Amino acid sequence: MSFDWFLEYDVIHDKSDIDKCVNGNDKFGEIINIYSRVKLLATCLNKNNNIRNYAKNGDNIRDPKGHKFIIHRGKYNNLINDEITKLKNLNLYRPYFIENIYKLPRFSFFLQFTFTLSKPYISRDDEEFYIIDNPVRKDKVFKVPMVSGSSWKGNMRWVAMKLFADSLPETLTQEEIKDFLYCRAQMVRLFGYEKDSIENYLDTILAEAFCTEDEKQNVELFKEKRKYISENFQKLLKDKGYIDPKVEGRRGRLNFHPTFFNQIGLEVINPHDRKTKAGTLPIYIECVPENATGTFSILYVPFDLIGKPDKLRKDVIEDLDIVYNSLKDMMLTYGFSAKKSSGFGIIFDSFSEGLFDMSGIPLTEKNYNDFDGLEKIIANAVSLVNKDD
Repeated sequence: MSFDWFLEYDVIHDKSDIDKCVNGNDKFGEIINIYSRVKLLATCLNKNNNIRNYAKNGDNIRDPKGHKFIIHRGKYNNLINDEITKLKNLNLYRPYFIENIYKLPRFSFFLQFTFTLSKPYISRDDEEFYIIDNPVRKDKVFKVPMVSGSSWKGNMRWVAMKLFADSLPETLTQEEIKDFLYCRAQMVRLFGYEKDSIENYLDTILAEAFCTEDEKQNVELFKEKRKYISENFQKLLKDKGYIDPKVEGRRGRLNFHPTFFNQIGLEVINPHDRKTKAGTLPIYIECVPENATGTFSILYVPFDLIGKPDKLRKDVIEDLDIVYNSLKDMMLTYGFSAKKSSGFGIIFDSFSEGLFDMSGIPLTEKNYNDFDGLEKIIANAVSLVNKDD
């Protein structure tokens, strides 16, 4: 017996071996987990093109084999269903803060809903040894398609930045710059400190709006305006207490939790020859197909406002507005998938198990079925926050 997985099962040499691996026949019957058999198909990558392509999708588009057979015949979906059951039994499938929200700092809130994809979701896994070049991201242990918390955060921050950039007028006065710098600081307190690429982008678009046409053409003057924006923004962050010179970076008030999907599928890209206009070789991309479901969850904790009741109410109301608008536009308009500019990663505006609760606020209605319903609950929460003593 070999202690190397791929050496132990290095028995895939022709198409019949691929079929045995996919169906779990002969020696492959020892391998119950379908993901493990998918991994073994990757040993065909060093074979000739005929064997390699057969392991990916077969010889005939109407008669799928190899990896395509596993996906199209629902074998991998069976694995997903089993693993989701395990995730639920371990209380890992989704968080359940809703029952203990009162233990968190005042005006913390928890938002969760189960959504259905209206367009496929595409991402890129960091699995290097895989039969196709474009596997969808999966959980490291359970191998279920997922969106990580960091991916949710990145996508929602991008939408918040997009809304911020779209709200900029063509020109800004000195007083207007202060207002937009404060709006920018709101994103820092929600999502955390800006990376260099984000900082450079926002400094540049604000400087462009703050410059006259002549100043934009003058490199040195534009650099001065950009430096003015950057310095004043850093000063604002320090004055507001959003950053501490003694501490590197800043954690945002929003906490994003991973989403696990209940299905996996394939998308096909067929590049065309520029001369003949005919398709060459189809490229298969793993995806989460439309009508798959997942649960989105975020937790908001104003940890930096503990002991500051004078700032708490104002900040929470402002943050609720940004969270709602960014979340709605991310889910329904811009998407949260790779290739989102092509329409991938959009959901239906219809939820199940929609929940919203806030610490210290007696909300009578906490459930909703769409974004309009969520907006009404948030409006009610805002009115109760304003009345709170």
